[in-house]
Amino acid sequence: MSPDIIRMARFSALSASCSQMCYFGSRTTQGFEELKVEIARLTRRMEELYNSSKEAVEDGIRTASNKANLNVRDPAIVKTKGDHGSTSNSHSHAKVRRCSSCKDVGHTRRSCPSTHIQQGEHVDGDNVTESMEHPASGKPEEAIRFFEEMLDYGCKPNCAIYNVLINGFGKTGDLETACKLFKRMIKEGIRPDLKSYTILVDCLCMARRVDDALHYFEELKFSGIDPDLVSYNLIIDGLGRSQRLEEALSLFNGMRNKGITPDLYTYNSLIFNLGIVGMVEQAGNMYEELQLIGLEPDVFTHNALIRGYCTSGNPDHAYAVYKKMMVRGCSPNKGTFAQLPNQS
Repeated sequence: MSPDIIRMARFSALSASCSQMCYFGSRTTQGFEELKVEIARLTRRMEELYNSSKEAVEDGIRTASNKANLNVRDPAIVKTKGDHGSTSNSHSHAKVRRCSSCKDVGHTRRSCPSTHIQQGEHVDGDNVTESMEHPASGKPEEAIRFFEEMLDYGCKPNCAIYNVLINGFGKTGDLETACKLFKRMIKEGIRPDLKSYTILVDCLCMARRVDDALHYFEELKFSGIDPDLVSYNLIIDGLGRSQRLEEALSLFNGMRNKGITPDLYTYNSLIFNLGIVGMVEQAGNMYEELQLIGLEPDVFTHNALIRGYCTSGNPDHAYAVYKKMMVRGCSPNKGTFAQLPNQS
């Protein structure tokens, strides 16, 4: 039997065994860590055996012809679907693998001399996720580096991965990077989901970039995705905090027209922001309305209304709300007493 056929059979058998091993190893953190160590150890051992064998000498002479005959391509650049062994005319036309850091051929970002990860350095699987989800903990560059390494190894990120990165950078105030990642996701043919848009709306509203938040909220609707209660609450609160109450109330009414029932967060936000701009009558109406639909006002509801009345110079109304609060059995907090005016 041809040595090439024997090698191909061995390669196939080992690949099948390794696939099963990698599946179970990826399921737990401990398995992932132990398997990395064992793979590194076995790789070194197999390389030693190969280098000391007569096959290594023979391969040095006929490497090119072996690759052409076996059609075994670099597993890091082989697609996950289709015929791995097929080539157009010759293997020389295959896509050249380049490092995403320095763009040189022959290594990936992980082994690139220009990066900080050296051979044998410990990389914790949990740290990868933590770096992506919480780039401010520290290391936004590390999060992006892990992301780019996924591409180096032929792993195409999905919408969930992009959402983690967008949320991480957005929550740390790096909204430019967050928006660039969102646009990059679309450019690469990955359709944003409801969570993608909601994350951006939330982060932009937190940064008081309400016009940008509105842009993405409208884009969400044009994309054919229906906003949910959470996305409506975020944009309504963002508009309210920017004192754009007419727009907030318009969205509030539009939400109800679409059959989405407001929750206590919706009403608390509107009562608070209406009170700040002096629209206390509307805030009072909201207080009554939420009870009519079966919601129970909490301490934050009462505090917001008390603050609105006090800000508008209506201390009697503020104390009336306080008394209602006590009758309902809702315990006041420090914020309640801070809002109440001093009795003469």
